[in-house]
Amino acid sequence: MKKIREALLNQHIGAITIGFVLALAISNFVNALVQSGLTYWNVREQAKTDFRMTAYFPWTVLIVAFVSMALYVLVAFILMRWLYFSKNLDIPESPTEAKETI
Repeated sequence: MKKIREALLNQHIGAITIGFVLALAISNFVNALVQSGLTYWNVREQAKTDFRMTAYFPWTVLIVAFVSMALYVLVAFILMRWLYFSKNLDIPESPTEAKETI
């Protein structure tokens, strides 16, 4: 695990991965709002023409999307904590510091 952590820190792959996961969370949040809103609007418009139909807001779709968004944020937080906020940061910050310590 130490070698993986070192590679993620030194090659900036960890920062890119955290950014990508957070971008997925934001994208999922926007998608959930837009999709639920448009679905409700579409059903409401159809309900105007059919007297038996009632328009309900799709709360289940929104809740599932928010749960997946929360999981994305949790994964990003765990990665951030493991990579950057760990107490035993003995990995050199740059290649020049690595040469100095040898």
